[in-house]
Amino acid sequence: MNAPVHPFLLQSDLAVLQNLLQDIKAEGAAGSIESSDHDNQSTLDKLGTLKDEPTIFCSYDLKDLPLSKDEGLLGLLLQRYISWAQTIVRNPVDVVFLTHILLYFSTSVPSALYLYYHFSYVHGVCHWIMQLYYCGSFTLMLHNHIHNNGILAKRYAWFDYAWPYVLEPLMGHTWDSYFYHHVKHHHVEGNGPEDLSSTIRYQRDELLDFLCYVGRFLAFIWIELPMYFWRKNKLGLAAKAAVSELTSYGFIYSLARLNFYPTLFVFILPLIQMRIGLMVGNFGQHALVDDIDPKSDFRSSITLIDVPSNRYCFNDGWHTSHHLNPRRHWRDHPAAFLKAKREYSEGRALVFQNIDYLMMTYRILRKDYLYLADCIVPMGEQIHMSKQQLADMLRTKTRRFSEEEIQAKFYKIGGSLTGLMHGIAAKRLGHNVRILEQYESSAREGQAAGISAMEFGTAFLKKYDLLVETPYAVSCPGVQILKPNGIVKFQVARPMSMTSWNVLYYRLRANFDGLTSSYCPQSPDAAGNEGKAIYEHGKRVTAVRSAGASIVVEYADDTGGGSLAPDLVIAADGSTSHVRQMLLPELRSTYAGYAIWRGTVRERDVSEGSKRLFQTRTSLLTVHGGYLAVYMIPGEHGTIEPGERLLNYVWYRNYPEDSQELAAAMTDVDGRKHYNTLPMGKMSPTVWNKQRALAEAELPPPYVELVRKTEQPFVTVVRDIASPRAVFYDGRLLLVGDALTPFRPHVACSTNQAALNALLLDKLLRGEINVVQWERQVLAYAHVTRLRSIAWGSWYQAGYFAFAVDSASFLFAMAVQKLQSYWYG
Repeated sequence: MNAPVHPFLLQSDLAVLQNLLQDIKAEGAAGSIESSDHDNQSTLDKLGTLKDEPTIFCSYDLKDLPLSKDEGLLGLLLQRYISWAQTIVRNPVDVVFLTHILLYFSTSVPSALYLYYHFSYVHGVCHWIMQLYYCGSFTLMLHNHIHNNGILAKRYAWFDYAWPYVLEPLMGHTWDSYFYHHVKHHHVEGNGPEDLSSTIRYQRDELLDFLCYVGRFLAFIWIELPMYFWRKNKLGLAAKAAVSELTSYGFIYSLARLNFYPTLFVFILPLIQMRIGLMVGNFGQHALVDDIDPKSDFRSSITLIDVPSNRYCFNDGWHTSHHLNPRRHWRDHPAAFLKAKREYSEGRALVFQNIDYLMMTYRILRKDYLYLADCIVPMGEQIHMSKQQLADMLRTKTRRFSEEEIQAKFYKIGGSLTGLMHGIAAKRLGHNVRILEQYESSAREGQAAGISAMEFGTAFLKKYDLLVETPYAVSCPGVQILKPNGIVKFQVARPMSMTSWNVLYYRLRANFDGLTSSYCPQSPDAAGNEGKAIYEHGKRVTAVRSAGASIVVEYADDTGGGSLAPDLVIAADGSTSHVRQMLLPELRSTYAGYAIWRGTVRERDVSEGSKRLFQTRTSLLTVHGGYLAVYMIPGEHGTIEPGERLLNYVWYRNYPEDSQELAAAMTDVDGRKHYNTLPMGKMSPTVWNKQRALAEAELPPPYVELVRKTEQPFVTVVRDIASPRAVFYDGRLLLVGDALTPFRPHVACSTNQAALNALLLDKLLRGEINVVQWERQVLAYAHVTRLRSIAWGSWYQAGYFAFAVDSASFLFAMAVQKLQSYWYG
């Protein structure tokens, strides 16, 4: 690093830069590429002393202002101004925001009005130059406003809401468009393939590509942004973005018709220069994109320690820190950077000094990589690179990405509920996620199975679900055991939340990729700095293999298929997991001895007597060769309205594995035999008529009524299998949910396991646990819960002796797990 330290840096910038320079010196002397933490705390202490100092003017630090009693009238006025301003702004350190608002209202507004009263070219040009000078600081003040829902105290909310509408057009912004593009779009897509201001499809050191990049934004953003929201089924945002753009253009057009020349200098030229400036700045922020991991915030954006970006534009140079936490206060970026310095170093982040985003764009377009290498503040292994090596490294980061490369740079996750849970957890941490689903459509109406939202499922939804106002479950106070004649024998208090596969699927889809449906008519807004989400249908994984330092996933589809090279694979392809079979070909499932008949009936379609029996509690009835459970779940489109809810029943029946009866039950109306589940709508009428006759012969009237009124029954064979491992390919593939270990349905814990695995994935990706700890915890839960489900099934399906043996196995596993928990912590 040969660039000189600028003497006009902010004190916080200078403190961090000096800390990094000391790291360079220390690492160079030690010959190590590990980050040096020798002086972090002293620097953080220094930043802490600056944290509460208000910023009054961009050009002056607080220590340089005449604030002592000896400074006379000027010092007194400044003290009074600061005290007054701190009652106006939301954060006491943000006095500078009020300073700028007052500045703009006292200069830009009267100047614009006077141009319409008495126009002159000299005044027009001077006004335009003044706005050009103001536009950077104003835009970054507005940037803070839109990310934090205002900058003034709540009692001035009316003015905080109004001032942008006055000043935005004067500075070159259309009304609210910056909010819709930057917060609702750019921070959602994060310079990814669907970001309308993404740089990845351009050769970023070629002038023609740059002109196309800027030209596209200038010419088409007014229509492309609403169309983006439309594609994402965010119709409200689409309408608002379109109205914001069109009303702004209509306003400017009307003024131009009234008086063209003032309008040219007051609105039209600032609009053009602002849009160009925004794209030049964004280009500089995201021109250097890592070709290995372009989705990483550390590798797709940069950090600048410079005067124009940080002193005059409210720490806009700390762009990586901003992407990591868009709502972080601008004064907190230096300390946040220092606390995460090791992560920046290990993430191969790029830090520059003494260059701003405009000059970054200019130097890249000139291919002046040696100049940029001089401006790098190297971290980690960069410290030991020569100037030429740094320049060569920077050159690789401006290369255009092909469409094939873009598609291959996402996290890949497969499955349904389990895959969606893991996808949401990874996405919320800023990772890009793609789900490969072999099912051909988003519409999934064939899975009406009831689900109990147990402790981990509830915890997952509490943490990640953005549709908090939409209920998803029917409350159940407990269980009732029935006599063979259908009379209640006794009740057990055990509160549960009962839902269905459909309800959870569409809810998770809405949270994952914004899919709208009758279950979730509106998709939620993005939660902070989310990654990108892609859900692809008709993709059947055919192979997973290691390729050196990466992992390759091959898939088939109706176009011939393809291959991907993700960073992490989450195998969530269910109890008959094809991925598990490829990884552990010697592992085989075993038949548990019984199958489950399932069905649902709308609550209002049953008699009053059946309704009274079933509507309050989960009802269990023991019969010859099995038992039945009945419980209430949400109805069509997720409704929990009484009468519209569904009574869901599961009927466990023992069958010899080679019995003709089981074979007939698993053979659909088209003659195709199913291994695991015969889907809804596919059951042979002959088979179902026999089952109805069996119900009428063995079950009490309320249960007979449910079976008789079931229109689309389905059958699932219960099988046991358990993977001894959850981690493969050095932690690059994780086996989760039923793909890891399916449970017998008695304990209703499959969704609970998926939620636990996803919650632990969150900890893994955050670095709170390592992959060994992750595997230990998911295997422990899977092992104990599987044994519990077997013991529960034995009680009803296999008799007392089998129950005693299986219970002993379960209790022994519980004791071992307690000891391991004590040992490992």
